[in-house]
Amino acid sequence: MRQRAELIQQIRAIESVPIDRWKPIDLTSVAGHGVHDEMSINELRERLELIKLERDKERESKRDQIVKEKQIKEKLITNTVQHIAKYRNELTAQTTAKQRNTSAPPIIDKTHPQLQQLKTHLDSQKAQRLLKQSQRDIPNECNHFYQLEKSSDKTQKRIAPSLIA
Repeated sequence: MRQRAELIQQIRAIESVPIDRWKPIDLTSVAGHGVHDEMSINELRERLELIKLERDKERESKRDQIVKEKQIKEKLITNTVQHIAKYRNELTAQTTAKQRNTSAPPIIDKTHPQLQQLKTHLDSQKAQRLLKQSQRDIPNECNHFYQLEKSSDKTQKRIAPSLIA
């Protein structure tokens, strides 16, 4: 009986120990579901790495292309700025040269007889103009007073009918 009890205890002890139900996974084996494009986990990882590398290469090539285009645009801009600056410098040089050439007035002989004749003619015209203007100023003052009297008469005529009514 003792032996029997010991055997039962041993059996229970063996049953109480957890069973290791771990299955080893082989990452290189195919799952075996019968799908046409079945691949192992390792093959999938390799393909994923290859795709990542291709994308990185594409990104780098795009970045390089963008940088090259930027450099070309910058060169064009600097060239145009240089051309504009050169053109402006040429224009300023031309204008200063023209100003130097035209700034010196021609030498006029003030004793020339024709010049003296024109000067006397201008003086006489100026004197006549001043004389006419001084003659006009006197009647204008009288005319001004006359117009003021007329306007005051008109305002009195306008006001008078309203006072009578």
